Amino acid sequence: MVAPGGGSPPAPFLRRFLGPSGDRRGDRRDRRAATGAPPPAELRPGRLRTADRGAGDRGSGRGRRGLAAGVGGDVARVEVGGRRSRGGTPAARRRDRRRPGGMGHGRPPPTGAALAGAGGGSRAGVARADAAAAPRARSGRYISRSTLPRGNVNAEGGPPMGTGTVKLVFAAAAILVAPAPAIAGGEPAADLAGTWSGALDVGGVRLRLVLHLERTPEGGYTGTMDSLDQGANGLELAAVTLDGSEFSFTVPVASARYEGRLSEDARRIEGRWLQSGLELPLAFERSEEPPKLSRPQEPRPPYPYRTADVRFPSSEGVTLAGTLTLPPGEGPHPAAVLLSGSGPQDRDETVFGHRPFLVLSDALTRRGIAVLRFDDRGVGASTGDFAAATSEDFARDAAAAVAFLRGQKTIDPARIGLVGHSEGALVAAMTAAEREDVAFVVLIAGPGVTGADLLVEQTARLAAAAGAAPEEVDKARAFEREAVDLVLGARGTDAAAARERLASLLAERLAEMPPDQRRAMGLPEHGATEGAIRRFAEAQAAQLFSPWFRFFLAYDPASDLKKIRCPVLAVSGELDLQVPPDQNLPAIAAALAEAPADDWTVAQLPGLNHLLQTAATGSPAEYSRIEETISPTALDVIGGWIARHTAAGDGS
Repeated sequence: MVAPGGGSPPAPFLRRFLGPSGDRRGDRRDRRAATGAPPPAELRPGRLRTADRGAGDRGSGRGRRGLAAGVGGDVARVEVGGRRSRGGTPAARRRDRRRPGGMGHGRPPPTGAALAGAGGGSRAGVARADAAAAPRARSGRYISRSTLPRGNVNAEGGPPMGTGTVKLVFAAAAILVAPAPAIAGGEPAADLAGTWSGALDVGGVRLRLVLHLERTPEGGYTGTMDSLDQGANGLELAAVTLDGSEFSFTVPVASARYEGRLSEDARRIEGRWLQSGLELPLAFERSEEPPKLSRPQEPRPPYPYRTADVRFPSSEGVTLAGTLTLPPGEGPHPAAVLLSGSGPQDRDETVFGHRPFLVLSDALTRRGIAVLRFDDRGVGASTGDFAAATSEDFARDAAAAVAFLRGQKTIDPARIGLVGHSEGALVAAMTAAEREDVAFVVLIAGPGVTGADLLVEQTARLAAAAGAAPEEVDKARAFEREAVDLVLGARGTDAAAARERLASLLAERLAEMPPDQRRAMGLPEHGATEGAIRRFAEAQAAQLFSPWFRFFLAYDPASDLKKIRCPVLAVSGELDLQVPPDQNLPAIAAALAEAPADDWTVAQLPGLNHLLQTAATGSPAEYSRIEETISPTALDVIGGWIARHTAAGDGS
């Protein structure tokens, strides 16, 4: 929850902030044109240099000696005991990894001298084939700020900037996706048939909406709505009515209603969007050509690899549906399972018109790595109840995905790993902690602290980024802490009373908000009714007391990070406001320093947001405006690390 105050973008909405809320209608497989990405920068080893070229940070884990070095000229390395060894040939290392039992990490794969760069150099953490009795070498690297080159992707209507990787669930203002029957109504006084475009401003986040209206044989109207920036298309409208100049419709899937007045020339509709106690101004204008999003990184067929729609079983009778991409050749290939962030996600992790997992799977498969991405349980073509699930359920789904890949003849069972974004990073760590058949883990924008601590910090960062005064930031932080403590302290029958108390606290806070903050929230600047405020507050309190949120607030990622045995790469964007790197990366590094894992790297990538887009500020308001889906540099860092740790393309 982001507490009221400070005008933070969509200010006080409770949100599953770790990931996008996906399209419940399933996988949209239309492929748009892709442009050539700039060549990835080569990252070479070197000594640590901070931004001012002074001495670098030093890190250690529980008394172990630590020496950090940078990236891209500065590669961070933390030697954590043991002694360094060169390791054997790639073939020898693959034999080590493929020992009996299908274990993919008995002897760690090569760390390499650089995060994504030149060969050569020492291979910390890789034992020689003839030196099994030697002391185990360990290599951990914490990169406080890497010097990777910044991207330069133009945002629509603005200077170069980037986008983030996590889609907010705007609670009351979110446009959810699912089909609903349309109902025509009202006798038209003018012809509204055609395309109408507008934009909903939710606390600084601009959501572009497009109406497609058609006449019915009875003379009424039916239609659909597209939410371009959320990747939600074809949302059916109901009760479409034009009575004189008064126009209205509902969007059942979003529990929303629109009321407006048609202009005299029938070219513009001025009105308001009503949803969960909110009231947001929204105007539509007739348009001949609806606006289109530019997403140049999205691949388009024919692909230089194979794709297949797959289904596989999970726990509780759930069947998961997804897409498997396979490199050329018979294999067996290394493979990665992609795990999405919070909220109901489709297999492409669709967010604000971007499809990050489509772009990531394409990049990895072109490197010789098979990729499985799938719809969340209860989303798209997957069965199950998403609303009743917690991160533990998603970890069971991740394990089911690994088991499915192990049964494929084209996949090497000793080289299957997990790549998780945001909440998906939590799920990846939970899964790897319990399974010995996970060969590697990549954590993208993953939390390293409890959900409660993360949510409090996120609230403050977003409020400050929105221009809140320091005292308002402090007030928002304090309110958020009080709210999460109330949820964490509730047990059994006390939960109902605690939920009521939280709703009352939030309603009181809303009632005393200044007009500009009301406007940012979508509440009337003046004269908001007590009932409207109460309904809004109760909706937010209900979200915090959901099973998912209560689990998330209490869960500490360190408990599972400390158990991981396979190589780990953790990366976050420097401008991530939703999972701040300075709060979470040190915590991840500290936990991994205590883990059995011999090989881990923690890196902060400059100029990138939560979605690993090249960004100006990291604010969620930028996400949809940025054409870049994922920074090419980030794709190279992730893909290069996986390729080296699986010997992808080398005898596959």
